[in-house]
Amino acid sequence: SIPAGTLDGARLAVRGKGAAGPGGGPAGDLIVTIRVAPHPWLRREGDDLVTDLPVSIAEATLGATVRVPLLEGSVQLKVPAGVRSGQRLRVKGKGICPAKGTPGDFLASVLVEAPRSVDAAARRLVEEPAPRLPNPPTGPQWS
Repeated sequence: SIPAGTLDGARLAVRGKGAAGPGGGPAGDLIVTIRVAPHPWLRREGDDLVTDLPVSIAEATLGATVRVPLLEGSVQLKVPAGVRSGQRLRVKGKGICPAKGTPGDFLASVLVEAPRSVDAAARRLVEEPAPRLPNPPTGPQWS
């Protein structure tokens, strides 16, 4: 039996199921090393689960509500207006439930994605307000 929340690389002992002791002594312990396969869209950070949440420029600018799949079920997550790439949105208690202790959180790491191409009408709609939008950071580290 593997306890809930067991980490990759953890070692569990199964008492008395190893090889017999020298000279006919009692059997030793069988040591099992746990390997946890990676999940296709979740990664673990301690007891927290993290996923990438792609959002459009419009959703990042204006805000949105999106359905996000959890390990079990899903949740409606409010993306606040003005969210930035890399910002994490938290759902308390929806991460890993360890055998003992408090469950971790579910974190959605925002990835603002620009479209690869736009038609002429969409391009004009973006170009028109561009001079009034804030510029990205400047300074020696960005030169």
